[in-house]
Amino acid sequence: MTNRESENPYKAAYRAEQKIVSLIHAITDDLADQYFEKFADKPATVELREMQRLGIARFNIDKLRQARRQASKPSKNVYALRNPNWLADLANSAGRENEFGQLRADYEAAVSKTKEASSKVISRSIPRSYP
Repeated sequence: MTNRESENPYKAAYRAEQKIVSLIHAITDDLADQYFEKFADKPATVELREMQRLGIARFNIDKLRQARRQASKPSKNVYALRNPNWLADLANSAGRENEFGQLRADYEAAVSKTKEASSKVISRSIPRSYP
């Protein structure tokens, strides 16, 4: 059983955190798409090797080929946030390091606020009644 009044600050903090996450995903998707444009006319194996080298691949070669046939963007096929240093380098070379750095700082602050708010949620178990 959870006290709804105590849960409201947590829900607000979580929604704020998710807004920042969506902004981060927008930037990382754009950066990843720009980076992998240079692999568009190369074999899928070369692109997959690069994704694996960066530690952001989410699938095998068959799935990558299928995604390419469907004209899926590279950002939909990788999880770029697994390699934040690579993303920071991309943001720096694209001239978006301030924007990316600020969003990362905002995200860290939002996560700590969400964690703090979650610790203040009042939750109790329902007592069992024995027959």
